[in-house]
Amino acid sequence: MEPELHETLERLRRRIEEQRLGGSDPLNPSALARKTALPQPTVEALLRGDTPGSEQVGQRVRDRLKALTQTRLEDTGQTLPDLVSQVHDQLGISRRRARSFLNGEKAPRSSHLAQLAEVLGAEGGAEAFTAPPDQVLNRVLRTELTERQRPATIEDVMRKHGVLHTDLRLHGTMAADQFEQFIAKIVESLNPPDR
Repeated sequence: MEPELHETLERLRRRIEEQRLGGSDPLNPSALARKTALPQPTVEALLRGDTPGSEQVGQRVRDRLKALTQTRLEDTGQTLPDLVSQVHDQLGISRRRARSFLNGEKAPRSSHLAQLAEVLGAEGGAEAFTAPPDQVLNRVLRTELTERQRPATIEDVMRKHGVLHTDLRLHGTMAADQFEQFIAKIVESLNPPDR
């Protein structure tokens, strides 16, 4: 049985406090809204423990399709016509219908949702579009909690910051979090803030 959202939130908050995590906040409403395809006010309400207003499943599907489409386009640099063609090919539907799905104008049949989730890179298959907001947020936070449990390796940190290789003989032995601070300072010095 999966833990409920409030239980997951409590565990994640404890883990953040224990590890005094710096950098990105795993409870950032804007980032969570992007990951879940939920509106930011809905995420904020759920994080406060409030219950957001109910919505019809058809509207929920259209809103999430539109949000996931936008995220996909931003993340990949793909154009909407390219994505429309991909959906057209994958689902065997007209380009016009594919565009109406991606723009959130029409809700697809339930048989198309799993394929759309695959094309858009949405975790959870069809449930990414149909599950209630608290379940969607809970799934993303549980993933975050699991990832936070695994200790980062120096290779993970290097990959995160785009470092191809390093010779640590000059720097002694460092823990992964110390190495991350070291690399972050180097990257920061190479990319001064715009004025």
